[in-house]
Amino acid sequence: NKVRAARNDIDDIRYVYVVNNENQLIGIFTLYELIIQKSDVSAYKFMIQNPIVVQLSTPKELVLRRMKKYNLNSVPVVTEKRHMLG
Repeated sequence: NKVRAARNDIDDIRYVYVVNNENQLIGIFTLYELIIQKSDVSAYKFMIQNPIVVQLSTPKELVLRRMKKYNLNSVPVVTEKRHMLG
């Protein structure tokens, strides 16, 4: 509710990463998507499952191509088992 109330002050909407209990990335959504949902809607219902990810070993040129291809502002960095690194 606090985020919704401050939505006019948010200039740059960023992604929210959804992880499970093992810190594995399971989904992603934007802050805007969160704001427009009713408060009783689970993130699972509107998040993008299996988002584009990279690993620490992914060449930066490939990361940039993926970001450009999918029009991403950021991309999550994960391990081989999809544990979030950053």
